[in-house]
Amino acid sequence: MSIYRSTENPMSDPNIFSKMFVPLSLKDEKLDQVLWQNESPNSVFYARPLLLIAERENHDLLRFVNEQYENQEKSLEKYGLTFQYKSKIYVVTITIEASMKDIKVRMAESGLGGAQCLMCSTKQEDWKNSKKILDSNFFNINRAAEKTLTLYNQLADNNGNILKSKNYYDTPTGLTSKPLSINDQHYITITHQYINGTSWILKIMSHMRANVLAWTIYDKDKQDRISKEKKTILKIIQDKTGLRLDQCDSSSSTTGGTSTTGGQGRKFFLRTKCEIFWCLVFPHDIVQYCRN
Repeated sequence: MSIYRSTENPMSDPNIFSKMFVPLSLKDEKLDQVLWQNESPNSVFYARPLLLIAERENHDLLRFVNEQYENQEKSLEKYGLTFQYKSKIYVVTITIEASMKDIKVRMAESGLGGAQCLMCSTKQEDWKNSKKILDSNFFNINRAAEKTLTLYNQLADNNGNILKSKNYYDTPTGLTSKPLSINDQHYITITHQYINGTSWILKIMSHMRANVLAWTIYDKDKQDRISKEKKTILKIIQDKTGLRLDQCDSSSSTTGGTSTTGGQGRKFFLRTKCEIFWCLVFPHDIVQYCRN
């Protein structure tokens, strides 16, 4: 990336889009034994680019890339590979996981626009309903790409625009545009979950220290209290562990960069196992309650 960002780079577009594959594991199905496991799938030593395009991701680019590769990927998963090595024939079953796509790409591919869950037919208001959260059957993964494409063809007019009725957004469809992928969006973007999970816990910490027990705050005095406590928390964490979280990242090539990276998030969750954050940030009675 340092070479790509250099002033001597002749590329005019500052963005780059990559399509790549990374081997995750190799398993002997007869013996039910894992022969090899990739311990660092994000490492550049394992990533093998299929294409590199100097362009920001957009609908046209995603459509082009998926049209080139998705049918081939489906074929690999369906038929696998067969090869011969030293007079022995090997049959390889292939499973492909698209867990490195960020939420922006997955939203565009699904055609849902973020208003609905990419994996089930629930809406944002359902995600905050405690009764529905406690229902083990409510958030079943039931949204399939094939069904979504069929639904789009039913709703779209001759120009490809979705015809929206008066109560359209109250239905479980959530389609805002034509899906760009024939694959289900059932994988979680691991790196982003570490980042978002860290930010989520930091927000809970800040609110609890400020004794503001509500998620959305409009009162400026309460916002200032939360901001003050958050700075205290970040300083405690950095002094005790060396983790520099939720601060401006001067090394970022774009404005608004944050120091809460996927790597920092992984370290954050490893450190929380020893209760260091809870003991430093929360009052003793809360820590004791969590232990009990």
